[in-house]
Amino acid sequence: MALTDFTSDLLVRIELTVRRDPARRGLLSGEDSDLVFPPGRLPQAAQHLAESARQVWIVTGFYIPRADPPAAESDGPLGSLLLASVLRDLGHEVRLLTDPLCFPLLETTARLYDFPTASLRSLAAEQIDNLLAEPPLSGLTHLISIERVGPSHTLPSFLAQPRTVPPPQEEFERLVPLPYRDRCHNMRGEII
Repeated sequence: MALTDFTSDLLVRIELTVRRDPARRGLLSGEDSDLVFPPGRLPQAAQHLAESARQVWIVTGFYIPRADPPAAESDGPLGSLLLASVLRDLGHEVRLLTDPLCFPLLETTARLYDFPTASLRSLAAEQIDNLLAEPPLSGLTHLISIERVGPSHTLPSFLAQPRTVPPPQEEFERLVPLPYRDRCHNMRGEII
């Protein structure tokens, strides 16, 4: 399935919008931003996903324990369901995964949009190894994370990143204190 010129142009405009940083949070600033999210790749990624995906897992859910009241963010599940719906319409098998704290929001959102809840899975940390051992994993072609918190770098993971220049190890060690490594952070850099 080839993207039309209209679709490709629309994806370019979407990418330009995504690359904006009006709140100046530094999400795509710095020398390495073009390596992390190279300009012009969104249309290529969409084309690749449309053409070559067979079995897709979408992981979502960002729980904010210090919110008042504690809650899951709502944009990740909604965006995940939108992408899952498009991929299902293209004939791909899709499974949505989240943790138990975010599952009620994902399930409610799926019901609101008539998305089959049989495709949803709630996983506690100890269940992930079991999921990876299931036979369907052999057919997995794409794993996508949308609004899912993950741990920050450790020194070994930072040094293992592919680069065209030597990694700035001293800068990393100076800017990222040991207690902040391999931890989940919010947008303010607070450990959550």
